[in-house]
Amino acid sequence: MKWSCNHCTKEYTKKSSLDRHQLMCEFVHKSTREKQVELEETTSLPSYAELVYIVQELARKNSQIEKKLTELENQTTQYKKCKINVEEWLNQHKKSPYTYAEIVSHLNIKPDHIKMLFETKLIPIICNILEADLIKSECPLYCVKNTLYCYAATADAAGETTKWVEIEKKALVQMLNKLYHVFLNRLCEWRTENLERLNANDKLSISYNQAMIRLMDVDFNQDSNLNKIKLHLCNHLRCDIKNVIEYEFE
Repeated sequence: MKWSCNHCTKEYTKKSSLDRHQLMCEFVHKSTREKQVELEETTSLPSYAELVYIVQELARKNSQIEKKLTELENQTTQYKKCKINVEEWLNQHKKSPYTYAEIVSHLNIKPDHIKMLFETKLIPIICNILEADLIKSECPLYCVKNTLYCYAATADAAGETTKWVEIEKKALVQMLNKLYHVFLNRLCEWRTENLERLNANDKLSISYNQAMIRLMDVDFNQDSNLNKIKLHLCNHLRCDIKNVIEYEFE
């Protein structure tokens, strides 16, 4: 392969040879005006002494930057992450307008939720209600690192107080059983209100019986049922752990 000059069409077998040739050939083929303009532009270039000074200044500034970076790195190593007590942090920064014992009374169980029992199981309905009615910034439940905490009344030697504590399985089951009985009572009320329709409509009566069976079949002591609701609560009420990391000097 041969390489040709764009100005004089001279050919070379090596690209490097062509490049060296074109440096001179390009200048030779420039017009007088182009040569004059290039001469004027090159006269404004810094001298060798000025270039040395510029390089020295850049080297000095670079040295200062490296020194500051080293200082920052040394300062960073003096910090360490503190393992905080989540309950203490919650009690210092979060407060609920009502306690965990009152949570069911703040849930809005609508007639449509009772009708949903005719088509689906209780667990998804409960998850739907909890997500709709529990506002993260106001409710007495909080999740940090997949652990649920509740704002509850507790008693000790100093007396009764309300504070954040890690929720126990027993307390979570009690709350869900309380919610379960609300559903049971509402479904029985629905039956009383629609007794004539049930007696006249076999299909509706069968649907009601199936709904009651679905309801009676729920046991929150079973880990499978409890974990589904707990996972849903954690996802809905999760606290960003970055907000509870603190630092201190060593």
